[in-house]
Amino acid sequence: MAFWVLRCMEFEGVEIDDGTVSPLLTLLDGIEFYRLAMQLHCKIVKHGLELFNTVCNATITAYSECCSLQDAERVFDGAVACRDVVTWNSMLGAYLMHEKEDLAFKVFIDMQNFGFEPDAYTYTGIVSACSVQEHKSCGKYLHGLVIKRGLQDSVPVSNALIAMYIRFNDRCMENALRIFFSMDLKDCCTWNSILAGYVQVGLSEDALRLYLQMRSLVIEIDHYTFSAVIRSCSDLATLQLGQQFMS
Repeated sequence: MAFWVLRCMEFEGVEIDDGTVSPLLTLLDGIEFYRLAMQLHCKIVKHGLELFNTVCNATITAYSECCSLQDAERVFDGAVACRDVVTWNSMLGAYLMHEKEDLAFKVFIDMQNFGFEPDAYTYTGIVSACSVQEHKSCGKYLHGLVIKRGLQDSVPVSNALIAMYIRFNDRCMENALRIFFSMDLKDCCTWNSILAGYVQVGLSEDALRLYLQMRSLVIEIDHYTFSAVIRSCSDLATLQLGQQFMS
């Protein structure tokens, strides 16, 4: 329907602008829309809209989600004159979506070299790139930067840090818990991450107690929550306790 409206606008001679194409780009989120993304990009260039920040950023994301990282890179490389923090975040997110963590780290460094200050979205993304034990020192360095920049109160950033520490190894669970207990605000993802962490390190009873606490605080319970709780009940020693909590 949205693209039908675009065709009607063009048929009636109505000039399209950045406010027209940016929302359309956000609708292109699969490889089946790649050709449509290319066609819309051609219209953007034809109408001289490619240097608008919102259009450029949305085009990078659209190409990335249409599984064309190369096109996303081409748009990013051609947008030197109009880049903002969102542009850098869009490219960083594109690399992470395509599991190019090394390139995501390069974007994180380059944006600062070009004078752009990473924001909460940047740190949420780059922290999530620290997914293996080899990234442990880098992850701790990023945690230090988060504190230095005063972003530790951001729920998405803290959630990313918790998930990062849990991914590293069992001994990092303490770091994850320290962040968890320091958070004034928590969302469902925060609770689920700690719940999964408990299960991962074999603390099944702690996981079930946390689940009970979630219920008492009326925290949103979703399929991730139940999945973690069910896994914790696979420990025969806590099966009876699990039956009590699930009743």
